[in-house]
Amino acid sequence: MRRGSRAAQMLCEHLQRWGIDARMMEEEGDRVALKEQEIDVVKVSHLGGYGSSYSFHYGVRCDVEGIEKQMRAQLKIQTKGLIRREVVDFKWVGGELADELNRDDALKEQLLQQLKTDVRDSVEISPDKKTGIVWITTTKAMPPFPKSATPFSIPDDIMPSEMSFKSYNAIARHIRNRPSPQSG
Repeated sequence: MRRGSRAAQMLCEHLQRWGIDARMMEEEGDRVALKEQEIDVVKVSHLGGYGSSYSFHYGVRCDVEGIEKQMRAQLKIQTKGLIRREVVDFKWVGGELADELNRDDALKEQLLQQLKTDVRDSVEISPDKKTGIVWITTTKAMPPFPKSATPFSIPDDIMPSEMSFKSYNAIARHIRNRPSPQSG
């Protein structure tokens, strides 16, 4: 089994434990299809070597042709502390979607709580008009001595938490509810 497909299988099982209808996509072994969620597909990628990290890509299928710039957003996190980073605030920067996300107080509170316990190195939203998918991508560096790592596995502290998944699903709802290029 390829490393990418093993990581996707682990992610699929992780999501299923929460009761999410998640299935491996046979045609694309590194992707997990979701049902009854705002997120349609999830893929995981590993950037190996020293200081390796994992990226989780949450995909929302929608038509973005002509509005790609409006759909871009990046989370800018404000922290305090040198040794132990503590998230104190954040804001989205980018297009109109970033402005909309900044106005969602419930999402902001949810993300702030999540980021206090599950600090990600980055969160970006980027549309891919070729595939018709808007990707919410989170990246987290592997700790030097992960708590639960075994060869070819994703440590538990790298996997998304249930709270973080709910946050990304709420972001996906904003993406899905944006007017399509034909209607707006």
